[in-house]
Amino acid sequence: MTKTLTLVWYFYRPLSILGLIFSLIGISQIHANGSEFIPVAILIKIVGYAGYIFYKHHFANRTYLYFLNAGHSIKSMYAYSIAFDFLLFLAMVICVNLVK
Repeated sequence: MTKTLTLVWYFYRPLSILGLIFSLIGISQIHANGSEFIPVAILIKIVGYAGYIFYKHHFANRTYLYFLNAGHSIKSMYAYSIAFDFLLFLAMVICVNLVK
């Protein structure tokens, strides 16, 4: 399990800034407009994930072999990293709603 977590972190780390930017855009919408804008923030995150996949597939696809040799499919690495990013986003949404 720790091997998988380490690999997910290595897969996610180059794009963590992109994920953070889209999270902050979504959180700012929620903070400015209220909790009814959570679906808009999730839509912003989906657009961010599309950009994330596009960037990783077209510019960083040479690293795929590393993960394949470690025994993980690229689809599972995308799923794990997007799930990790979405859980961070949900934690940020909860914190903003508790503070507000």
